[in-house]
Amino acid sequence: MLNINEFINDKYRILLLLNDYKGPDGYSRLSQSELAEKLNLSRVTINKYVKELINDKYISIEKDHLSKFKILKKTEKIVDILITLKNCMIE
Repeated sequence: MLNINEFINDKYRILLLLNDYKGPDGYSRLSQSELAEKLNLSRVTINKYVKELINDKYISIEKDHLSKFKILKKTEKIVDILITLKNCMIE
């Protein structure tokens, strides 16, 4: 049995984790260090991908709280698809 998670890249894993830790206000309060630890990636890698996700307008960051990320509306649909894929198992 093949798990589709093997084909989901690190940017998508970051989005999924931010979504998992999203509060009622829509913000995820994970620091980049926490993201790195939970995803078993370096902080350099996390920083690179977070910057790309912000520049590409998939997530935003609250300027007063650098560890407060928000998944933007257009990204919510992508996250829903990813969650569906994440739960898929292929025989």
